[in-house]
Amino acid sequence: MKDSTIPFSMSTNLSRLRMVHHTILRDQGGTAMIAGLLSLGMCSRGWDSRVESEICGTNGRPSPDLKGRDQDVLVHIHSTQNWPKTLLSCLGLKQRPVVTMHDASLFTGGCVYPLECRKWLAGCHECQRGYSDSHEDWQRRQDAAALVKPVLVSPSAWLAEMAERAFPGLKVRVIANGIEQASALKDDQGHIPDFQGELVLFVAHGGVEAGYKSGGQWMRIWKLIKKTRPRARALFVGNKVQDRTADVFHLPYLPNHAVRSIMERASILIYPSIADNHPLVILEAMMSRLPVVSFGVGGIPEQIKSGSTGILIRPGDYQAMAESAAGLLMHPRQARAMAEQAYGVAMDRFTSPRMIDEYGDIYQDLAAKKEEK
Repeated sequence: MKDSTIPFSMSTNLSRLRMVHHTILRDQGGTAMIAGLLSLGMCSRGWDSRVESEICGTNGRPSPDLKGRDQDVLVHIHSTQNWPKTLLSCLGLKQRPVVTMHDASLFTGGCVYPLECRKWLAGCHECQRGYSDSHEDWQRRQDAAALVKPVLVSPSAWLAEMAERAFPGLKVRVIANGIEQASALKDDQGHIPDFQGELVLFVAHGGVEAGYKSGGQWMRIWKLIKKTRPRARALFVGNKVQDRTADVFHLPYLPNHAVRSIMERASILIYPSIADNHPLVILEAMMSRLPVVSFGVGGIPEQIKSGSTGILIRPGDYQAMAESAAGLLMHPRQARAMAEQAYGVAMDRFTSPRMIDEYGDIYQDLAAKKEEK
């Protein structure tokens, strides 16, 4: 692995290059976390890097940090509420922007993940989910991408293959997400409920209302687990309010370090996502030595090898998910062995220094081409 404390190269004057990592939200969600890690990583290498967001804080106010850019800035777009506008704002820059596709929204007519729908391949006409002007929005995104020609990156090969079908002629580079080691994070006892025994964890932004994460099925899964593990407790993280009903704790959206602290004490993570790219919550569980039971959708099989570093279930089979989770709770030695293997994989493949190094190669190539002009 490269030394993550030094600049990538002394052959070009990279310290003069300024970077902007563009996100919708500044402090919430996986895209903001990845943008922040990359920006800090580049600063540690001597680059001038910052994060700009379209929305500041939880009150929805526009961010005061959105300012005009000069030609020398290198823009890395992680998320945006308006793909055509954000892409076209990069036309006057000396470098092509970098775009990390954390979901499929760049090449659809509005949805984050198309699931079984294939209309994104032919223009998103007559959206079956009811997105208004879906074809027009799809066309605007296509036109903007064709004009700007961004450097496309996907955290998973699964989404990269979809994007290359959506944008013929544009190559997509795969760079897996990376996170910090758990030991580098501070503890946060204040967010952890008082519990004894087995704790089954469910996490998603939106909690029980998170559609793509099967939030409406969490209680069903939990009740199935309780049939064989009656003394266990459940923790639902990501809801709007904090509450407790019988043996289920409901917590609101929590900062990353608080979720990681909870993972250190939980028994198992249930992740019934029906569509996902390369979810950070799974990497956090792996890094926290927490066994994971998930649906094998999207890029998740690129993170977990079923039966070795976690358990993957056929999408939609909530009964099998609950049975597998109960089985791991019933056999803690097997669960610990699986979690240890997952930790080893996370340390080898999914750390933030590795991710920063791989993105740094892209940034350096763009900076070097600018210096050659």
